[in-house]
Amino acid sequence: GWLFSSTFPLLFLSFLLFFTHKITTHSMSAIFVCVGQCGNSIGDAFFDAVEQLGLAAHFSLASDGGTTPTILVDSETKVVRRLLQPRRQPRYNPQLVVHEKRGRGSNWAFGYHGDKACTLLHTVLEVVHKEAERLSQLSSLVVFHSLGGGTGAGLGSAVVEGLRDLFPLCMLASVVVLPFQSGEAPLQHYNCMLSLQVLQQCADLVVCFANDWVCHLAGKTRSAGAGSVTWKDINSYIGQSLAAALCPNPTEPRSFVAELDLWQWATDLAVTSSQKYLDCFHAASASPTATASGSSGSGTAPSALASQLVTRIARLGHDPSMPSEFRHECMAARGVMRGEQALSAKDWVVVREKANKALHLAEWNPDVWTSHNVTVKHQIPKQLFSLSTHRTSVMLPFVHALDRAQQMFDARAYLHWYARFGCCAADVELALETARQVVREYGLE
Repeated sequence: GWLFSSTFPLLFLSFLLFFTHKITTHSMSAIFVCVGQCGNSIGDAFFDAVEQLGLAAHFSLASDGGTTPTILVDSETKVVRRLLQPRRQPRYNPQLVVHEKRGRGSNWAFGYHGDKACTLLHTVLEVVHKEAERLSQLSSLVVFHSLGGGTGAGLGSAVVEGLRDLFPLCMLASVVVLPFQSGEAPLQHYNCMLSLQVLQQCADLVVCFANDWVCHLAGKTRSAGAGSVTWKDINSYIGQSLAAALCPNPTEPRSFVAELDLWQWATDLAVTSSQKYLDCFHAASASPTATASGSSGSGTAPSALASQLVTRIARLGHDPSMPSEFRHECMAARGVMRGEQALSAKDWVVVREKANKALHLAEWNPDVWTSHNVTVKHQIPKQLFSLSTHRTSVMLPFVHALDRAQQMFDARAYLHWYARFGCCAADVELALETARQVVREYGLE
């Protein structure tokens, strides 16, 4: 009797701790919010890649009917209607769709302050809050949006602000797309700067995809004679880069802690409150047991595939306007090899040395390089190598937008377009100053 009375409490406590751990591990989740045409397109491309990696079941824990925990938001219906078309396995819950029938005219102020933006924003936050209540524990919020348009940049900024206030303890990550430097809309440079100000204040992590860079790299993944790069190619490249970097081994138990641990991603990449802008890339080749049409480097060895990507990324950071003695620094990098063939410890050393020479890994960071293998057989049609980096060169597209926006502001160009919707010249000037501070943090001014 004495033995039972003394050991029973310990056994009960151990069981309670184990049961609590299992609940916490398997019920932490992420909610995705796709804003605007671009945000909805790249979000859908991300889930395309998730299905390709055999991980669709991992992302259906929150919503009813096995759909993903994703809120689709747009001021128009065209893209949203396309995403809701019937498919073999429903991906989105129609109850988690918020849209209007009027666009935002590529105007950040219209998206942020517009006549119905407040109503639309309130509805979005309410839907997110209800979806979060389905979860026993919410770990992360991921917002997909562009920085160049009215809905993605303006309403997207308002959504990021609202989510920060609503969920102050959650990891809030923005996946953003920067417009082509040659110009997609006359207001895109202002829009980028006004969005950057909100991201700097509210987001914990910002994953940046510059259209110019993505277009170049997406062209490398196309087979010879496939023609010019399309928007679908660009979206697909972004989606595959994110999925390859963040998704876990599909043979592991379903757990959002393992599969979308953005906190660990931020830690590996040396993210701070002032330096939180990352870029993410991938390269693909046919796996030993499958042939992927349109893949580059078919049959390329994993070590060679990784080295090729490092070289391509290094070329993206070349800026002829900088002094010849200036070198972009990589504060941290994280490589993931996914497919049937893993990289050996010796191969990882070779890839790191290649990255050290090409990307100039920071000497001050003892954990500047982290690497992982995700070995899966007969489930993935491609061998994927993902490389996420935190480099000073991530600011180059922002520097270009800042220079153009400053020129426009000095000429007082287009400011009246913003004033119509409650955004005065002082607001734009403050955004430009915030952008200069961010660029200064990365040593590019």
